Amino acid sequence: MKKENICDYFADNNCIFRRRIPLKFIFPVVLFVVQVVYPLGAAENQADLFFYSSSMTSDLSDENRIALVGFKVNFPDTIESAYALESQSIGVGLSVLISKDVYAKIEKQVTEAITDDSEMMKLAEYKPFRQCGAIYRRGINDVIVIATMPTEKYNTVEIGIGREKLESEYGITFTPVKINEFEAYWIVYPDEMNTSPALSWDNQGVTYMVFGINETRINKAEAVSIAKSVMLCN
Repeated sequence: MKKENICDYFADNNCIFRRRIPLKFIFPVVLFVVQVVYPLGAAENQADLFFYSSSMTSDLSDENRIALVGFKVNFPDTIESAYALESQSIGVGLSVLISKDVYAKIEKQVTEAITDDSEMMKLAEYKPFRQCGAIYRRGINDVIVIATMPTEKYNTVEIGIGREKLESEYGITFTPVKINEFEAYWIVYPDEMNTSPALSWDNQGVTYMVFGINETRINKAEAVSIAKSVMLCN
């Protein structure tokens, strides 16, 4: 199967992590981590391999969520530009490329691993990691996501595709943006991808990404303002 879109490299069964874009530099640098093991699709037998993840809506307290995912992230009730917190999610991602058939066999286990450490351990060969995120809404139609994951894992996924490949073959641009003491990346996708731009930055071992979903398209200035609101809480 030929991959027509960079998003085709990622698969998620539901919720906010449906955004399938690679990482460190692409989210920059997503939500998932791509690392340099080998270029995706470099060989015929690699053409149908994906980084899979599964997520679910969560009502855990901040304390319990932090204990579960293994890293500290605070999602404020409101952020810049009048966005209000609507829901949170937690999930499990796999940082090893696998086929659809392989994932079908372990999908139930991946879903259970979101909240079950024993199931998480059974997935060791797929190098699983936990991630979390939040959906914010402004009015009826404006919806954005703040997605977070361990930077180490995010980088792993990103290296799999490689920034040079993302830029040269997919036309994705990565513009450095300085926000306070943080080095962020403003990521813009070609029009044919129909994908919202995203802003990504790292903080204390956690990669953050802000992007719009559905028809929401945030601009760089708004994304920076939103990022500053999140940074104040983390």
